[in-house]
Amino acid sequence: MAGKIKTEAARKPKKPKMRAGASISGACLCGAVEVETEVPVFWAWHDHSAVTRRAHGAAYATYVGCWKSKVRVVKGQATIASYVDAERKQVRCF
Repeated sequence: MAGKIKTEAARKPKKPKMRAGASISGACLCGAVEVETEVPVFWAWHDHSAVTRRAHGAAYATYVGCWKSKVRVVKGQATIASYVDAERKQVRCF
């Protein structure tokens, strides 16, 4: 039918446009460490679990999946500590 009005559900949402070189940033609660990465990222989520609330001392923590090579420590590099668990072959940074 010509001139049919599209319903809200039938309309495709517009994707936000990211400009080249755009970045997002994050920081620890005390502000000692700040990091940034380029966008777009692979995924992001807010973790509201009890474990995260206790570990971070906040209502939630936001995690972002991105290439390690795209992450920059803007402030506080000297305050970041690492622990290598050789048995599990994991590195944890605090």
